Amino acid sequence: MSIVHSSIVDVPRSEVFAWHARPGALHRLLPPWQPMRAISEAQSLADGHAILGLPGGLRWHAGHRRADYDPPHRFVDERVVDGVRGLPAELSGPWRHAHLFDDAPGGRTRMTDHVHTPVPARLLRPTFEFRHRQVADDLARHAEARAASLAPLTVAVTGASGMVGTQLCAFLTTGGHRVIRLVRRNADGRDERTWDPEAPAAG
Repeated sequence: MSIVHSSIVDVPRSEVFAWHARPGALHRLLPPWQPMRAISEAQSLADGHAILGLPGGLRWHAGHRRADYDPPHRFVDERVVDGVRGLPAELSGPWRHAHLFDDAPGGRTRMTDHVHTPVPARLLRPTFEFRHRQVADDLARHAEARAASLAPLTVAVTGASGMVGTQLCAFLTTGGHRVIRLVRRNADGRDERTWDPEAPAAG
């Protein structure tokens, strides 16, 4: 069984593909009604590895296939078993997801998701309708910003790990901006800074 979902996005193919490759894309693509969260994003659409968290501490691991990587036309990921917590997801059967991007008239892009899975298409269709709408809306907002001469920014964000902050950071990074997450704990990584809300550092 499989599901194919396709739509037209009003920006060139290179921009649609680039959006998917930027940090934050996975967060933007997960519907809020699904009991699933992004634990780590793939560092590369060519051969990266993403991990999604499921209820009960279970994990969904997705590995990208270098043999099928053809920018800006296609990238493919499939579910892989990596550890005991990923075994229950294996019971749902195989999952292979091809992300396809084709030129459409007027400098637009036809974006198609082709998923091979035994999961019924009627259960998955709302997810892919959400994903396509999210991509189109985000790219439209980013295009408006560029039209207003907004150059890529460095943005400091408090509350970055909360529900709103997570989505805000993902929206900004998929638009090409750099996000500095202000955290109260010890900073971990080049894009975090420790801060004290009562006495923020001048810099």
